[in-house]
Amino acid sequence: SLLSSIAQRLVMHDDPTPDLKPAFNAVCAEIGADLYFNYAIDIADPERLSLQFCQGLTEAQKAQFSEFRFGEYICGEVAATQQTITLGDLYKDTNERTRGVRELGGRSYAGVPLMAGGRLHGIVAFVSRSKRAFTAESIALVQSVATQFAAAIDRSALLHAKMLGEQRLTLIADAMPSLMAVVDGDLRYEYVNAAYERWFKMPAEQVVGRKVASILGEKAFATIHDKMERALLGERVRFETDIIYDTAGFRHIRAEYIPRPEGNGRTRGCYVLVHDLTERKQQEVVLARNE
Repeated sequence: SLLSSIAQRLVMHDDPTPDLKPAFNAVCAEIGADLYFNYAIDIADPERLSLQFCQGLTEAQKAQFSEFRFGEYICGEVAATQQTITLGDLYKDTNERTRGVRELGGRSYAGVPLMAGGRLHGIVAFVSRSKRAFTAESIALVQSVATQFAAAIDRSALLHAKMLGEQRLTLIADAMPSLMAVVDGDLRYEYVNAAYERWFKMPAEQVVGRKVASILGEKAFATIHDKMERALLGERVRFETDIIYDTAGFRHIRAEYIPRPEGNGRTRGCYVLVHDLTERKQQEVVLARNE
């Protein structure tokens, strides 16, 4: 069926945008519509609809109906009310809100908001020049397709936002001079920031997946091993100590190991934050000697 084929395509893609036009074209044919309009929320102005895809319009008409404010004309009303609006026998209608549809020769109209998670992502509207009104079955099909696409658009938007958030966090972490890492329950690195590259002269992607001991060196690992094990047991551990790394050499550090809760009182590793206080410690020693 049309609904199942659309669902299958949406499962295959993170971004549903390429599937919108062929799906709406198929719906047009299925319900006997002559035109359709798909409007998306304008990123620069969330109270404005911008034409994304359509069928049956000339280039001049596309320009004429390229955008609407919320509440403007019937498409803007669908967005403003976030409700499905169906109209029939439009040739009898004199309301200003339907003027655009009537100018296109429309006799019946069905507009549906693209809603998911309480968020409006746009609208889709279908117009027939011959039908007095769309059937209840046709409207139900349009609503089902709109629901599928709205959910896919919402999922894609959330995924994109998550990726942007992770990218921003990575940029911030990489700019930090301190070591920042995520360690799993087997004491392997799941994530390290760029400071690891500067300290241990190894690309971050080569550090990820390796045991903590293999990066720090056995002597340094012996210094922190018991503290990291305590973090794996659920204790937040803070300490300051001298340490000798195989690659980074002698450092005076202040470290914090924060448990990663898994639920049921268990942990699945810990977060690592290590500050290099070597220079400050050396200055304190010099000052103490001069007193």
